[in-house]
Amino acid sequence: MTTGPLRENVSPPLRRFLLASPIVFVLVPFVFLDKGTHSGITDPREVVVQSEREWETLWKQHAPAGRPLPSVNFANERVVGVFAGQRPTAGYLVEIVKIEREIGSLDVVYRIESPPQDAIVAQELTQPFHLIRLPVLGLPIRFKKL
Repeated sequence: MTTGPLRENVSPPLRRFLLASPIVFVLVPFVFLDKGTHSGITDPREVVVQSEREWETLWKQHAPAGRPLPSVNFANERVVGVFAGQRPTAGYLVEIVKIEREIGSLDVVYRIESPPQDAIVAQELTQPFHLIRLPVLGLPIRFKKL
């Protein structure tokens, strides 16, 4: 027997459907690779990297100063990243908030934060980004900006 808002505010056929429906999404764990405000990539991008070769190419663009390439096992992992593009000041941030496994896809949910209007920020060009690795689940990857 259902109680509360579901019983009171939903028609019986819809209530039966909702109660019988599977979970819409499940959170997928991910591992931090790199995050910051300075990158060699100056255009906005949402990336999915599926091979060592693609990873090496992206890393050379992103970290041209020669920082070491983080290790990724592409047999069972993928790299996912969001690059906000070049911004006029400090105070911008990219954050991958969560990965949702939905029916038929993995959704990378992220946000790009801007400094408050009245903030005093450094007058320097920045390129905010966030890179993670996640398990291969055989589903297409989509991006959702909050």
